[in-house]
Amino acid sequence: MKAAVSLLLSLSWLLPQLAAAQAPVSPDAPDEIVVTGRQPGPPLWRVVNGDHVLWIFPQLAPVPKDMVWDSDKVAAVIAQSQEALDMPDIGADISPRLYLNPINLFRGARLAKRLSSDASGRTLAQTLPPDVHARFQALGAKYFPKDAGELEALRPAFAAGRMVGIVESKEGLGGDAGIMKTIDKLIRRSDAKRTEIKVDVDLKGGFGDLAERAEAMLASLDPALELQCFENQLARMENDIDEMRQRANTWARGYIDQFRGVVLTGSDEDTCLALIVASSERDTIEATRAKLENLWLDNAERALRANRGTFAILPIAELLRPDGPIAKLRAKNYDVREP
Repeated sequence: MKAAVSLLLSLSWLLPQLAAAQAPVSPDAPDEIVVTGRQPGPPLWRVVNGDHVLWIFPQLAPVPKDMVWDSDKVAAVIAQSQEALDMPDIGADISPRLYLNPINLFRGARLAKRLSSDASGRTLAQTLPPDVHARFQALGAKYFPKDAGELEALRPAFAAGRMVGIVESKEGLGGDAGIMKTIDKLIRRSDAKRTEIKVDVDLKGGFGDLAERAEAMLASLDPALELQCFENQLARMENDIDEMRQRANTWARGYIDQFRGVVLTGSDEDTCLALIVASSERDTIEATRAKLENLWLDNAERALRANRGTFAILPIAELLRPDGPIAKLRAKNYDVREP
């Protein structure tokens, strides 16, 4: 069941770095992720309305698993804030009967396996251009020799995601769970009111309805865009791993210049995002994206009027997007101060 839902909830393609639900953090967990020293910590955007300030934390993933960052600055901002706006999130309005029927778990697993494969039964060797497949094989020999057969059986879009996950893990890059846990704990320890920024997508219906919708979405993917998505992800894994690590380290030191002009996951230049946006779910994606951004902007403006201090979290790709929420606040004559 979750497989079908997750395919439709590829609406996390809108803001691919959305925070996942975090397990509770023990009270004695450290306030910082520190391995070898202390750095100034990530830069914060400021939106000023008179003597009221909205501080925005730039969420980043992947990051080095041993990356050093100092949470003192963030802790001080949260402690002085009257409100904290959560990371924008997308949920699903699903019939409870789907969860209650254990058969759907098995049906979902079978559906996921079928949809992750090429509809005509072709392997990557048959769907990728020969030069691209040769590069994929070279990367596989280095990072996933034991999993190469498994990836060969996937269609390019799914193989790209699996490839990226393996390579990033082997290179010591991981998610932002530790960072988000630290921020979550700091907010819970503070007196700040917490505001959820979440839009639920209508996924009601039976398993068959969702499966049909997922199948239609996968069938509607543009083959040329799918190959472009795969090749761009392959190039990232071949050439950008060290730069990704370096950018994360500059983020920990309080700088963002290295992120400008770079194609970030979830940015408008992300070809894998473009692939899904152009699918049969285009209307749902665009409507959800607009609702989520408007919800965040409405709450940001309300907080700027009501609070002397407000803390918020947005993916760095959204903060740098030329037509993103920060640009829209600037267009409304708010004083936006970038790091």
